[in-house]
Amino acid sequence: MLLRTAFDILGREDGRIAQVDEVIAQAGIARGTFYNYFPTIHELYNAVSHHLTHEFNAAVYREMALIETAAEKVSLGVRSYLWQTTQDRRWGWGMVNMSARGPTFGAETFDHARIVTQKGLESGDFTCGSAAAGRDIQLGALLAGMIALLQGAGQAHADLVALGILRGLGVARQRAEALIALPLPSFERL
Repeated sequence: MLLRTAFDILGREDGRIAQVDEVIAQAGIARGTFYNYFPTIHELYNAVSHHLTHEFNAAVYREMALIETAAEKVSLGVRSYLWQTTQDRRWGWGMVNMSARGPTFGAETFDHARIVTQKGLESGDFTCGSAAAGRDIQLGALLAGMIALLQGAGQAHADLVALGILRGLGVARQRAEALIALPLPSFERL
């Protein structure tokens, strides 16, 4: 019940400002009951983060495993997050709002973005200087792009965000344009 309540709160545009009092009031539980399950609100948001991202990431990572290059993997990942945001606004706001309280898009995504960037640097796919910088280029621009989509920007904006991320990582324009033109896999499985 607490996870569902926290997700309901985080799934609102103003969900990032939620406090323990709002969660317990909406869940209809006592403060002590909350702390029996979660020592801090941060722990609750970590659990919600895992709930929001794990299955989605697992599906995206399965598709990424079929792809050879880091640039293709980043294109698929970024475009998948942007697509999911347009399909499920509550999920999108939840991802945006939980990012204000911890690693951007949760620890799993945060770590994965760094690892893929490192592989891209090693292969020569990327020239962004460091894995940490590449991770920040991806996740920072993606976060801003998701907010813009949630506030009414259209598909053209999503494509420009994906293109900008690839270019920021050091992918040549023509290749980046070709990557964002590829069809996304069927996400009915998500």
